[in-house]
Amino acid sequence: MIKFYRIFLIIIFSSILQSCCCCGSGSGVNYNVNASNSFAQVSEALSNNSSEKQENYSFVFSRDKDIYLFKNSPEKIITGYNPALNPEHNKLAFSKILEYGNAGILIYNIDSSETKTLLPDTNLVSNLMWSPDGKYISYLGRDNNFTLLIIDTETEETKTLIQPGKTTPFQPTWTGDSKAILFQDMESLHKTDLNGNVISSIKLKDITGQDYSATSEDRFIECPIDPNLIAFTKQVEGTPEFTEAFNELNTALYIYNKETKESNRLTPEDMLAIYPIWTLDGKYIYFTGYKNEHINDLNLFRIFRIKPDGSGLTEITSGSDASL
Repeated sequence: MIKFYRIFLIIIFSSILQSCCCCGSGSGVNYNVNASNSFAQVSEALSNNSSEKQENYSFVFSRDKDIYLFKNSPEKIITGYNPALNPEHNKLAFSKILEYGNAGILIYNIDSSETKTLLPDTNLVSNLMWSPDGKYISYLGRDNNFTLLIIDTETEETKTLIQPGKTTPFQPTWTGDSKAILFQDMESLHKTDLNGNVISSIKLKDITGQDYSATSEDRFIECPIDPNLIAFTKQVEGTPEFTEAFNELNTALYIYNKETKESNRLTPEDMLAIYPIWTLDGKYIYFTGYKNEHINDLNLFRIFRIKPDGSGLTEITSGSDASL
């Protein structure tokens, strides 16, 4: 059993960590950090007409019990958790931190500094994510195990998509067209429409190349402009330094191509990577992580970004749970 206690003790993550996560060993699809030519060609296509200068993206993230906005530097804006930035980058959805968990959905207007309640704090929630068209926020309801819901940001109407039963939804993410949501249940990657109809499923072992498939903390997220590309995390053997420090498996960032059925590792062996999220233009993947050199640091977790071909790995700031 793989324990995520080091993550929980250092930062309050957006979901209440499961005390039991599936784990095991298996042969990965491709442990070569250098991506294949097909991925390099995709990255080149995504970068067409872009300049060579450093590109800056605005995003929000968590640090301790506060939420920060990063433009050119981090700026603390409000206390809370589960940060989710809307596509226009002028509204922030987040949850209150209460004694019994993260609760409710509030909307903070970045321009006016006004806050309104979208969902009362009598509801335990996690994994907030704004749809790319800005109409909905998806989230996991935690009052009755794990339930996948969406809420209309204008009418405030909620809709239940997936209830616990035959499957338990983890780490829901939107497709680029805002018409569907991906979630995994530690065995398969499912796609549901906005009426709760599961329209496709892929066995996770076909993506990860590992028999144990995934833990509840592994995220699978499509590229907003190319749905054939899926960024995901999976557990791998860590370096001797990592294993000695934590006595458990590491987690690495990969990218999967549904057309070629290739999986390629993006992050190096001396690095942990979790909670990937694409920029809306598909040029970068942001994620939470740290390197071996950070193991003894007080602020362990940092926000990084990387290109889908594995190049351009850059540390941005300390913190976790980035949303763009």
